[in-house]
Amino acid sequence: ALSDLVTDACNEGVKLYKVVFEALQQKPRDPEQMLEFTAQVQNAQERLQYVENEERYHVAIWMSTLQRFHWLLSPKQMNSMAELNLWPVRLEEARAWNAEMQEHARKAFRKQLSKGIKQLADDIAACKVSVETFMASDDYHDAGRLAQQAEALSKQLKDCQVRAAQCQTRQGIFGQPKGSYAELDAV
Repeated sequence: ALSDLVTDACNEGVKLYKVVFEALQQKPRDPEQMLEFTAQVQNAQERLQYVENEERYHVAIWMSTLQRFHWLLSPKQMNSMAELNLWPVRLEEARAWNAEMQEHARKAFRKQLSKGIKQLADDIAACKVSVETFMASDDYHDAGRLAQQAEALSKQLKDCQVRAAQCQTRQGIFGQPKGSYAELDAV
């Protein structure tokens, strides 16, 4: 599953997208507010640097958005209506990219779960064989220990199977309908 850091970073990107877009449409613009936005953008970018390499794809769109904020918040671009007029188009692009990101995340998650389920099943089978071997040689201590281990693995297996079943439904990994963030759709 994606880390909390990735989820937070994505949600933060959505909020910044909406807030900055609304603020840039106001005239006159508040210089202090613009500086505050710039600081928020920098903070979000710094946090994204700590995301694990294999998860970076999932936040690439928000890193791109944050970099665009930096450019848009620069003094040269503050009054660029041409750039501002492109934002509705970019919002639709962000929605499309987000849907693609969700689907990639779901596929990666399903693949990870499938591998985990197979490994757990193999481990449980190996434990059961070992239990029978120890029982045959009257080694009840080790047999009992491995039986407990097999039981614990069985619980993990059931949990993985439940999560795999949930992943096949329309429910997204992040708790929102597949392919969308509620906050992004509300922008």
